[in-house]
Amino acid sequence: MSDDTYVFTADDVYPRQRALFDQFLAYYQTLIRECYERRGEMWHRDFSSPEAYVASVEPNRERLRNTLGGWHWEREGLDLSREVIADFPKAGYRLERADYRIFTGVETDALLLVPHSGGPHGGGPFPGLICQVGVNGAPERICGFEAEPNIYRRIGARLAAHGYVVLATRMITGFDPKVTRDLDHRAPHLLTETQEEIRQYILQNYGKDEAKNWHPQSQSRNFIDKHCQLIGHRMMGTEMFALSRGVDVLTQLPEVDAACIGMYGLSQGGWSALHLPALDARIQASVSSASFNERFTKIVTGTEGYGPSTLYCAWFNLFDKLREFGDADVASLICPRAFFVEMGKGDDAVNYKMEVEEFGRAKAIYEQLGIPEKCDMVLHDGVHEVEPIENDGPTTAMRFLDRWLKPEEN
Repeated sequence: MSDDTYVFTADDVYPRQRALFDQFLAYYQTLIRECYERRGEMWHRDFSSPEAYVASVEPNRERLRNTLGGWHWEREGLDLSREVIADFPKAGYRLERADYRIFTGVETDALLLVPHSGGPHGGGPFPGLICQVGVNGAPERICGFEAEPNIYRRIGARLAAHGYVVLATRMITGFDPKVTRDLDHRAPHLLTETQEEIRQYILQNYGKDEAKNWHPQSQSRNFIDKHCQLIGHRMMGTEMFALSRGVDVLTQLPEVDAACIGMYGLSQGGWSALHLPALDARIQASVSSASFNERFTKIVTGTEGYGPSTLYCAWFNLFDKLREFGDADVASLICPRAFFVEMGKGDDAVNYKMEVEEFGRAKAIYEQLGIPEKCDMVLHDGVHEVEPIENDGPTTAMRFLDRWLKPEEN
């Protein structure tokens, strides 16, 4: 044996490696918290009038857009086409498919639900709504055109029957959570029994956030986001621009009152329903369902029963945002337009107690401007879902939208 031969055991090596990791983690969690708690320094809100307020937060709006990855595209012609799929005389609307261009190289389709002219809601034009699904969803699901009932409770179809032109948009890479695909998305494979068992175990023992690591939707969106980052984009900014093109579609439809555009979104769609109206002032009223939260704890540390979401959904969390924007701050960019939060006490993805506290911060801004009625919420007894209402009646969120998008009825 040579003189320089020496073997360290794992008991000596691992604690040192772990100590360095723990120190860096504690350092950055502390630094992030300090930045988050000082984010008020980035805001100079002027409450002297609604007009002065909007002007005072305009720099923050632009920084939010850049934080999400920016909007790098011109608004080209939509090349919009419409195809009638079905008609529902009793419900009072028809179902169409709308195809349109986002930008050169990317085209999409959406479901378009149009109330009948001369029906119970008049001859039009009608208020228009962007309806946005969560990561596991698709426009067919949020509108209620699937065989199985789901968390969206047919909200798209119900809104159309309630007198709204609904454009249910398609999210990037949303598909069946029991199916995974190759990275080029061409070859579908069912999850093996073992993979599905692991995913279910994680879901039951660690919650929805950690289980998303096993969802092909999250992996696919992370994959797209990595491509975006290579040229200074982020997928969230790209997706917000794509959604804003849905607003372009609604404003061009003869059946829509372009001055009365709203948005409804659940889960990831609820995140979109918070951020898109903050960026696109054409949206006059918005409902963020099953998403609004106190963001530092949600992302970085977690709380009892709700693990931190830093390690999953990089496309969703990992950008320079917490130095300036909590959820209430983003909502303050919607103000003085109308904003509503929908939340279930049994939601396993959002801590409703933290959400109520964060909502109070947003509400205080509306109150300071003298318009508290334009910011409201419902805390229902359900789970990660649209407010459960028997017989498909109007939800609290729908009544809120009616107040601000149907002025002739109020």
